[in-house]
Amino acid sequence: MKTKIAFLLLVATFILISCSPSVPKVIEEAFLRRFVGAKDIMWQRNSEQKWIAIFYSKKFDYMTAYYSKEGKLEALETEIYEEEIPDDLVDNVYLKYPNSLVFSVFRRNTKVNTDYIFEIVNNGQLFGLYYSGNGTTNIIPADNIRFTSRIIIEND
Repeated sequence: MKTKIAFLLLVATFILISCSPSVPKVIEEAFLRRFVGAKDIMWQRNSEQKWIAIFYSKKFDYMTAYYSKEGKLEALETEIYEEEIPDDLVDNVYLKYPNSLVFSVFRRNTKVNTDYIFEIVNNGQLFGLYYSGNGTTNIIPADNIRFTSRIIIEND
């Protein structure tokens, strides 16, 4: 069984590496200057042609950095926990979705706003709620790159 899982991980890693987009040098250099010591770096390009780096940082665990095509850091996203989550947002989520299970909350800092993203399962449906610092709320559908880029391996 362990051999089977190891083989599947090896194949998945090869597929991810071979299908990974080629990150422009200006973006990669800007990232490496800012996040010295980053590990497990995975790059993606979203529909807006912005570059996303998902990586591990010893101090914050996994983080996500969003870069413009010019190599400018536009946002930094980190997972947050109970005491860091604004109570009014938690209340809002459970008011709108009383049967939901919140399994992750992220804070996204930009130069202008601090936004929050709740990853939720409600009545068997996975989606996200994006609370912008300017007061707007948007639903992030399950087919968003945020969810589709993850690989889940389960035991048989």
